[in-house]
Formats: sequence, C-alpha cells, structure tokens
Amino acid sequence: MTLMTGSRLRAVSNIPLARVTPRVPRYGGIRTLSMGRHSAASIPAMPMNMIQVAGLRVQQMCPNGARSMSITSSIVPNAAELPELPDAPRYPCPFLTDEQIATYLVPLYARVWCVRGSNPDLGKPAPELVKNFSFLTPEKLDEFRRDVAEVTQSEDHHAVEIIDLSSTPTMSIRVHTHSGLRPARDANEPRRARVQPGITLRDVRFAYLVEERFSRYLGEESGARRCILNLDLTLHPRTAEAVEERRHVFT
Repeated sequence: MTLMTGSRLRAVSNIPLARVTPRVPRYGGIRTLSMGRHSAASIPAMPMNMIQVAGLRVQQMCPNGARSMSITSSIVPNAAELPELPDAPRYPCPFLTDEQIATYLVPLYARVWCVRGSNPDLGKPAPELVKNFSFLTPEKLDEFRRDVAEVTQSEDHHAVEIIDLSSTPTMSIRVHTHSGLRPARDANEPRRARVQPGITLRDVRFAYLVEERFSRYLGEESGARRCILNLDLTLHPRTAEAVEERRHVFT
C-alpha cells in the first residue's frame, strides 16, 4: 500500500489505517505532515507534527499491517529541537535509563535515528544508534566526514562509518559505547562483570553533535539530499528493556 500526498489512505486486510489530511501545513517555513484519525496499531506515538516532509509517500511494511510503516521524503531536516547536551559520563558508562531514553533518544527518532544491532563481525554484539546521511555530491559527503572526525576527536568517542557512493552519496553512522555498564542483576554482582557494550550518554552526545554539524548541510542547495524515516516501532525503543532486545538483531 502506498499513498501520495493529497490522496486517501485505504484499509489493507481489513485493518483500519490512518487518514492523512490533504492539507499540508507549514512548520518553521517547511511543509509538514498532518495526520488525521488513526489506529494505534498502525501509527506509533511520535511527534508527527514535527516531521518535515516533502513529496510524502507512506508505505505499509509488515505483511499483517499491524506495527510498521515508513515515510519517505526528499528532505527531512531538523524536526524538534534537541535537549541540552548531557554531560559525558566516566567510563564505564551506565546504559541509558527509561527516563534518559524518553528525554534524549525520542527526539533523535524524529531526526531519523534508530536503534539496531551491531555487526557481530566487528566485536561483541550491542544495540547502537544508527542514521544514514545522504548528500547531493561526494564532495559534500567528504566535508561532512571531516566534521564527524572533529566530533570523534573532541569526544574521544568513535563510530563505525560506512560510505556508499554507488548511487546517492551516503554515509551511515553506527555508534555505541564499548565500555558500557549494564544494571546489576543483584546487589552482590561485581562491577567488572557488568561491563559490556551498549548505548550510553556518550552515544547521545555523539549523535547530538553530529546533528549540529549536519544541520549546516540542510536546505535546497546546501548539500543534504534525502532521508528515510522508518516508523517501525522496533527500531524506536522507548524503554531500556526494548533497547536491549535490539542487541542481537543486526540489520
């Protein structure tokens, strides 16, 4: 099932889906998506009014039509304002709590970040923050790579970078903390036994600083090209338990 802006969304397999209003209001001078009535099963609870969209296409992704949708747009710039940059914790860094996920990760989801499992060939499995950045030219991508290198040096924290020049110049960033600290299973568990890779405030800081630099490339002629916002709920966990479930799911 696909939908172009201004048309009506039809139910698939007798599952009531959302109605997207043909009227597309403006948010900060840029066209935004406005959702009408929708079933909780088909659209996740996200700040949809803050997702900036041009050339909307909504696509059903799950065969049963229950939990997953995606939105493809020509440009998805800054959605909501990000919270203030959190302080960098000392190593080993504690995993994110439910409260920190709500405060710091959810705004990143609106900016096309998601949580996926790490490549098991590159080390111990871990959940990690992932985003693809696409550009108009390879030269703009190279400029962005230098920006990311500055973040890496200033934060003393590095990410996996995957470059794809086969069609649209794209750089995928995948970041997690190698020396994370999971919660204790019991009061007697030694601290050293809890050290394992995961998502921490170090990764949040890295993503926020990368977003700050990426914002310079947004705009019709500024270098950024297109983003894909995947609304698969499993990629946008809202609890520490749900983040942990992504550890062994490499995609």
